Amino acid sequence: TRAGWAFAVFVPARALALDDRTTADFLESLSRFTSGDIGPALPPLSLRSLLDDGVETVLVLDGIDEVGVEKANRVLHFLDRIVASWPNTTAVATTRPIEAGAFDLAAWDVVSTAPMDYSDWRELFTWEAHAAGLSAKDAEDRASALAERVRRTSALTNLAGTPLGSRLLARSLLRRGEEQPDPTLGDLLYDLVEERVWAWANRASRPRTTQLLEDILPDATSRTRVLG
Repeated sequence: TRAGWAFAVFVPARALALDDRTTADFLESLSRFTSGDIGPALPPLSLRSLLDDGVETVLVLDGIDEVGVEKANRVLHFLDRIVASWPNTTAVATTRPIEAGAFDLAAWDVVSTAPMDYSDWRELFTWEAHAAGLSAKDAEDRASALAERVRRTSALTNLAGTPLGSRLLARSLLRRGEEQPDPTLGDLLYDLVEERVWAWANRASRPRTTQLLEDILPDATSRTRVLG
C-alpha cells in the first residue's frame, strides 16, 4: 500500500462460518480469517480500520457456489454493502458458471474466463498428466497429442472451451488412451455427467446438491441401473 498498490485479501468461502447477521459482523469474520490463517505471526488485522483509513482494498471470495445458495446470496449482499459503504473497496466473488444462475447478480458485473486455445490445452493437459503419474517427458508428449486431438475435433473443441470443461475432458481422454478412437458425444456426455453429478460433490467436502438422489441411489452402480 505504501507504493500505491491495493491491499488484497483472498478468502475461500468455505473457510468462513457464514453465520454473520450484519455487514459489520461479516467484516469481522474476514479480519479473523486474515489474521488467523494468512498472517498469524502479524499483529491482528482490522479490515474495518483499513477501509476507514481509505486504503484501497480488494476482497476476493472464492467458490461461493460451494456454500449453498442461501449463504452465497448472503455473502453477495454483504460484499455489495461493503462496496457501497467504502468506495475504496473492490469485491470479487468467484463461482462456476452452472451455479451462477441461482444467485442474485443484478447489481454485479459478471465476467467469465476467455475461451481456451491450443496452448492453454497443452499446459492444462500436461499438469493433468503429471497428476495421473506420468513422467515429465511423457506428460508433455501426451498433452501435445491430446491438445492436437481436441483442436482437430469440433465437438471436443466446444466442450474444452472453459477450464472446467477442459479438465473434465482431459481426464476422460487420459483414461481412454491415444490408441482408442475419438469418443462420441454420447461417450463424453456420460463421462461428464458421471464426473459432475456423481463424483464432483465428493471432492474437497463440497456440499451435497442432490441430497434426495444420493439418499435413494447412493453409488454409481445403482444410478447406472436407473439410466439403463
